[in-house]
Amino acid sequence: MTTWPVGLRFQPTEDELVDHHLRGKLKGKLEAFCLIPELYIYDREPPDLFILYNELSYIPSDGRECFFFCPHEDKIPNILGSNNRMTKLGYWKDTCKKHIIRSPDMGKQIGIKKILVYYEGRQPEGSKTDMVMHEYHLSSKVYNSKISGPMAFVLCHIIDRTPKKASTSASSSTSSAQAPEEVMFKTENQNEMSISSMPDSNVPIIPQQAQMQEEQSSLYNGHPFIDGPPDECHAMPYSPSDGIAILDLWNVG
Repeated sequence: MTTWPVGLRFQPTEDELVDHHLRGKLKGKLEAFCLIPELYIYDREPPDLFILYNELSYIPSDGRECFFFCPHEDKIPNILGSNNRMTKLGYWKDTCKKHIIRSPDMGKQIGIKKILVYYEGRQPEGSKTDMVMHEYHLSSKVYNSKISGPMAFVLCHIIDRTPKKASTSASSSTSSAQAPEEVMFKTENQNEMSISSMPDSNVPIIPQQAQMQEEQSSLYNGHPFIDGPPDECHAMPYSPSDGIAILDLWNVG
């Protein structure tokens, strides 16, 4: 495999991160592919971690999360309030929240998860961000002779929880589709017609040829035919006084 298949994601569960990946790292197990690179991350800015992850890991990051094996040190602030998780622009603050990770089959404790949040600026006036870190530690209850340094590494899961911005292109295309259009077209009698408010289909309804012929047939020398039921004049019987009688033609002299 030269590239990671499109659509395939690296989404291990917490017990898999601890019991398989972290335990394997502490045992010195080598992976066929570098899924989780080793890096000291606490002095690096969070955006840089995603760039480094793409450079070191076989799995590309989606920009929302990444994983690292980090050499373990005591990262808890001392009594003077200093924090050795500081970067140039901010610091990682321990929320003091711990969660126990248990094996799914036996329910035994296999690890501990600590939660940290990245702050911009300096303590105690830092500004909280949406960058979160889950720091996984192997439990002392699962140590064995094959793990020489059980506290040598921790597994860090960095998560960017910044809300995604809505796409403006979708809203602009929707508004343009709903905007009314003015369409000009000509009929056979060269009379321009304007439709200012088109329906959603945006297709003008043009009169059919049969309807146009019917409209034109209603005119004769510019005068309309009398169409419809006969009126009182047409219902009257014929009378010789209404016109010239045939015998009067012979009397013309």
